[in-house]
Amino acid sequence: MGTEPWKEQIFVQVGAANAASWINWYDASTCCAKLGMRLPTDSEWEYACRAGTTTCYHWGENCPPPAPRLLNNYAWNDNNTSLPPEHHPHPVGQKLPNAFGLHDINGNVDEWCLDEHKGNYNRVPTNGAPLETGLCTGRVLRGGYWGASAWWFRSSSRQYQGCVPWGRDYRCGFRVARSLR
Repeated sequence: MGTEPWKEQIFVQVGAANAASWINWYDASTCCAKLGMRLPTDSEWEYACRAGTTTCYHWGENCPPPAPRLLNNYAWNDNNTSLPPEHHPHPVGQKLPNAFGLHDINGNVDEWCLDEHKGNYNRVPTNGAPLETGLCTGRVLRGGYWGASAWWFRSSSRQYQGCVPWGRDYRCGFRVARSLR
């Protein structure tokens, strides 16, 4: 990975505080390893997003989708980035955090997880370990990106949408995790 895979790409605003985009899964994994960290598993990501809640959205609202005003308080989304000057990831921390203090857990960029993507939860590990079959053609993405609708910000929402581990996309970034053992 170069140090700026987003350079000369569309839907980018460069800044030290801006969420990085155009990151593929392999580069995200390599970066995490160099930092002594890793990508979160699918289940770790959901636990961090929910922050102790059991509702559809971590801010406590259940489905159907939340009122745009409330959603706009917590996430960059298709309501507050609909005009071209806003079509890019934004500086991290401008939206309210969840109950664990995590900013931008929804919106800004889709976040890579360690797990292989599977269309259902059959035979998925129940101990928090990542799903690894060796037959991977895609990886799990979580969180929803700046141009997504409220549906993608549900705490349980898992995405694939063609983001293969080797591909780069303006929606894709990552969050680091650390093992505490």
